[in-house]
Amino acid sequence: MKFEFDEEMWRKALFCARCGSCRTVHAEQIEGLETGLQCPSGTNYLFESYYPSGRSYAAVAFKRGELDWSDRVLDVIYSCTTCGFCQYTCERTNVNKPTDIIRWLRSEAVRAGVGPLPAQRTIIKNLEAYDNPWGQPRAKRTSWTKGLNFKIKDLSQGKEKAEVLLYPGCTYPYDPKIQPVLRYLAALMFDAGVDFGILGSTERCCGSTAFNLGYIEVLEKYGRENIETFHQLGIETIVTPCSGCLNTMKNLYSQMGRCTFQVKHSVEMLADLIREGKLKPRYAIKKTVTYHDPCHLGRHGKIFDAPRTILKAIPGLRFREMNRMREYSFCCGGGGGVRTGKIDFAQATAERRIEEALDTGAEILTTVCPFCSQNFLDYLERSGSRLKFIDLIELLHQSVYGEEGTKKVEGAK
Repeated sequence: MKFEFDEEMWRKALFCARCGSCRTVHAEQIEGLETGLQCPSGTNYLFESYYPSGRSYAAVAFKRGELDWSDRVLDVIYSCTTCGFCQYTCERTNVNKPTDIIRWLRSEAVRAGVGPLPAQRTIIKNLEAYDNPWGQPRAKRTSWTKGLNFKIKDLSQGKEKAEVLLYPGCTYPYDPKIQPVLRYLAALMFDAGVDFGILGSTERCCGSTAFNLGYIEVLEKYGRENIETFHQLGIETIVTPCSGCLNTMKNLYSQMGRCTFQVKHSVEMLADLIREGKLKPRYAIKKTVTYHDPCHLGRHGKIFDAPRTILKAIPGLRFREMNRMREYSFCCGGGGGVRTGKIDFAQATAERRIEEALDTGAEILTTVCPFCSQNFLDYLERSGSRLKFIDLIELLHQSVYGEEGTKKVEGAK
């Protein structure tokens, strides 16, 4: 696996043309889409250095030995949510990789012993001690399974077998605000006849959080360990509700070695189950709903249709798209370590996205990413907005089982 700033990357940074495609959505790119600033950090700080083009020039300066580390430089480097919009647009025109350049700058900061930001360093300490970024005990990783009226197979020792490994990731299991999503998902999978199991307390982090902070070696460590575990247990299909885990295991693990397993996001599986008639949304949800495309699911994972298939299958639901959607979705502000290191910036970005959601006339905002969920929920609670947030998997569960059925699963502890 190679994440070095090689000569190819050097040339890409050197020949950044400052064309502006990394910062603005142009009206001609998508019918009906208004022009506007798209880079979250550039939109927030409005200085060239906070745009991808500015960071490319910083990379050139570092390569030439013309730039030293300072608090301001670190602030610029770690004010990126790694949303990938700049890379998506730049690859279509100049074939540059601004997001990868930003990650390289972070890896250089880590090697120099000056990065990441102080608040973000606890993430690595927690990974070393607990195998999750949040410093939570390994034994509590399965607390979400307590009280369910069915047994989930434990695949960790190889004694039980299943067709699908459900990989919850590190965030859903430990955050009580979003933890019920795992119970909704497991109930839907079980009743649809999916043969699945979990790794329980032996599940490790995928390495995504460390990678986005610049700790390349930590990602490689978890990647190698997880790939070996999946191969040893004969895992063929992995389903995860976490967009970050999906991107890491689907797009990065393949660079570390041979991966014999398929990785799918839970919404892909759920959409398939609806099409196959194994899940039948029947209770009407008479609400106006808008959907936020998570960056790691959409631009990074190329998954846009599955969540919309689910929404359109729910009777009574009025689906309204935001102005910026699919490849042009505006970031929630919670990724790239920003939520941990720069919470004010993360919340300001969430506010911008929620204003777009309100412009649709929606009563409910939904998505399928734990980091988006956390950032939106925090902002909505603090602001007292009339907009309500409900995870898409919960909406589907409500339509399949009714509100009372969902309350029973939610309270299963």
